[in-house]
Amino acid sequence: MALISNGTTVVSGGGLSVSASPPSTFNVVGSYGFLSNDNNASARQAGDTISGSNKACDSDGNPGTASSSGTWRVMGYMAGSGDDGRNRTTLCIRIS
Repeated sequence: MALISNGTTVVSGGGLSVSASPPSTFNVVGSYGFLSNDNNASARQAGDTISGSNKACDSDGNPGTASSSGTWRVMGYMAGSGDDGRNRTTLCIRIS
């Protein structure tokens, strides 16, 4: 096997092994969490990003005390303000 980057052979022969462990601590890059959409925010679609000023929530949309920081990618759907609060919570992953 060869590893080629931009037409240049970087490694030839042997194998390539890559492993990673997802973080198990909330609020670090790569971690997941249920976050709520801000009260005055518009709906968010999967793939959108949100700022980390949102609260961690349970699956019913009840906020806890833990606040997030950084930037998070929405992995589901979050309803906007004025919609049912339970639909304003979805799974997010911290990307920065």
